[in-house]
Amino acid sequence: MAKRLYAGGMSGLRALLFDVFGTVVDWRASLIAELSEFGTVRRITVDWPALVDAWCGDYRPSLERVRRGEQPWAVLDALHRASLQALAPRFGLSGLAPADLDHLTRAWHRLNPWPDALPGLNRLRRHWTIAALSNGNVALLVNMARRAGLPWDMVFGADLFRQYKPDPETYRGACTLLGLAPRQVMMVAAHPSDLEGARAAGLRTAFVPRPEEYGAETAPADAAGPWDVTATDFVDLAWRLEAGRPANRNGGAIVPAETGGPMVEIRRLNPHDPMPEGEGTHIIVLRRFDEDQPRQRVVDLIVSRGARGVETSHPVRPDGTPASFEEALSAARRVAAEIGLTAVYAIDRTAGPREREVIEHHGDHSFAGDALDDFDLEEDERGTDLRDRSG
Repeated sequence: MAKRLYAGGMSGLRALLFDVFGTVVDWRASLIAELSEFGTVRRITVDWPALVDAWCGDYRPSLERVRRGEQPWAVLDALHRASLQALAPRFGLSGLAPADLDHLTRAWHRLNPWPDALPGLNRLRRHWTIAALSNGNVALLVNMARRAGLPWDMVFGADLFRQYKPDPETYRGACTLLGLAPRQVMMVAAHPSDLEGARAAGLRTAFVPRPEEYGAETAPADAAGPWDVTATDFVDLAWRLEAGRPANRNGGAIVPAETGGPMVEIRRLNPHDPMPEGEGTHIIVLRRFDEDQPRQRVVDLIVSRGARGVETSHPVRPDGTPASFEEALSAARRVAAEIGLTAVYAIDRTAGPREREVIEHHGDHSFAGDALDDFDLEEDERGTDLRDRSG
């Protein structure tokens, strides 16, 4: 049986719930960086990565003690602080003051998101309600969201239910507060145990692996499972869920919701990157500004066959109207799968914030074909701003 890679049958989906630690934010790298900085300022030499790993290692046992009733209910901040206090002597930190313990515990409020998190969440939020469903407490989640810019419509902390995942009341409680049935809600997580709990509670599930969560030397979680969707990251998740929605009001989707064959990766290049070249066949979807019509976007579907030449077309919907960038990517992936390719390339030369500034001075035709190197842009000024993408 072929593994489900496309979001067929997603009708009725109204909201997405996201696990936070490890799925949305890179807790390990964030904590190592913050605790290392603390050590530098205090002139304390400690194996900070080992301390972070040990601290996280007590996360699940702490939750289980509460779930089994072996200790009274406590929010995650309190559990984290107790774990750190118990670990401190082992790592030569017996002299930590209460204020230091509080400061380091609140490092969990200051975790950094994975690179795809913000663009992916902002894109998903266009179509669905998005909310955090975490074992963290509400104060932790709100502080994290404000600092990192996470665009949640709602945060569901464990303290709202006085239960920790994977207790079914956490998943069902979030659905109830949203006024939705479980089948109208999808749980998104990098941890199979979380998805198993959500699935048992009646929710749909999406697996997004985070192979670097526990460090590069640690084997990633197995992606196999009865999940409704498996995606490489949040941007890919958005593409897969959008592929299961009608492309226009008449229901004329450019790519079927169910697609067999091998998985085809989307390799998103920066606006200034050159076109892929070389032997073999390459499929590229390019969004650019029209040379003759100021501020008019054009989507090209380019098939490069090396020495055999290049073919360019403008994808259209079944009703004859121009396809959007993402619809063209859907079409490109179908074609790629049919001819045995494993990747298509996506270049959006209309989306970067600095690119738009250059357009004001040089005209819309500036990015119609060539790369941006002639415009003397700094490296950090190039790059796409997915929040501003439109069809």
